[in-house]
Amino acid sequence: MTSQKVLISFLLFSYSVSFFLRRSERFIAKGVQKDLDLDIRSIGIISSFLNFGYLIGKFSGGFISDYAKPKIVFQIALFIASVFSLAVVVSSNFFMLTISFALVGISTGFTWPAVIKILRCGLPQSALGSAWSMFSASHGVIGVIAPAVISYYGSNWQQMMITVSSIGLGSSVLCAMLIDEGDPKPAKQSGVTQQKENKETPKRSRRFMAVVVIFSIAGFMNRLSRFSADWFTIVDDEVFTPYVVSLQQTGCLIGCLTSGFLADFIVRKSSSPSSNPRIPLFIFLVITSSLAHFLLVSGGFNVLLVNILYGLSIDSAYNIGGVVQTELVSPAEAGSVNSWISLACSFGMFCAGYPVAAFAENYGWVVTHQLMAVFISLSVLPIFFIPQSEKAKSD
Repeated sequence: MTSQKVLISFLLFSYSVSFFLRRSERFIAKGVQKDLDLDIRSIGIISSFLNFGYLIGKFSGGFISDYAKPKIVFQIALFIASVFSLAVVVSSNFFMLTISFALVGISTGFTWPAVIKILRCGLPQSALGSAWSMFSASHGVIGVIAPAVISYYGSNWQQMMITVSSIGLGSSVLCAMLIDEGDPKPAKQSGVTQQKENKETPKRSRRFMAVVVIFSIAGFMNRLSRFSADWFTIVDDEVFTPYVVSLQQTGCLIGCLTSGFLADFIVRKSSSPSSNPRIPLFIFLVITSSLAHFLLVSGGFNVLLVNILYGLSIDSAYNIGGVVQTELVSPAEAGSVNSWISLACSFGMFCAGYPVAAFAENYGWVVTHQLMAVFISLSVLPIFFIPQSEKAKSD
């Protein structure tokens, strides 16, 4: 049987490869633009198709992971993503390149829901947050090492894509060997047995709907805040310099990496197994991020400290929220709940563009973001209305 450490390490490496393939459009854009004589608008269209494909794959992948073995879903998705990444290399025109990247987006979208299902079913509650943090932080790590990889290959972007795609193909094959056969059995969670979970099936449906609605609102507001912050460098580039933004991004990476370990520490120290001890931490981080967002545009405060605080809290809240929403439903619903909430988060990312800009143009930049900060805080209040499980009620 595969040890837990080997499983997590291998999944982390394989998922990082998948993320690199998804972001490869960004990494090779200049080389592709030069070799295929494309303009900026064409590169933008390719990026849009890739991201839309990723949304389709991520939304569908959650439901499929609930009805199929998540290991198989992850393995096939990584294999297909690697194959179509190789297709990018041989694409000779704009149409072929767009279709190839769209298929890369769809296939890589399936990997994250499958990872969630494997972690939710295979890890105890006291380790889920730490693992989640490592996977989330891998995005930032790839962002850090990618420039070095690109610099190493120089203008030979085709060779880089072939190398990474080959690693992805190899990882997908090893996936079948290293991850245990069969559906992973849910780990024991805070004394709640699988038999009791099965008895709660009717209640769980109500909880499922409540979790989807409440965390969709919170996720929408979080991503709206996170991606609308990109406007700060455009509106006030004298204050939000590259150095300040770099500190903010560093804070995001540190917060994302450490929040899960902190949450797991809280779980291990908790004396109330009938409740989720991560919820107070999640609420605290959301309120902290809303306060930092408010201070970003209000002025009169140390811009460096405010940006670091915002960076530490905004992705931490998103990270812990993902763990909590997954724990509040049964392992059988872990993929589906993340599909719906991911859809809301993606809509928040979309609204952070033109809708925020249009609203700010009519009502003012400061007012827009101060209102946004207030709504971020309010978004976590409905969490207290999530129906309790039968186990919690009996306690």
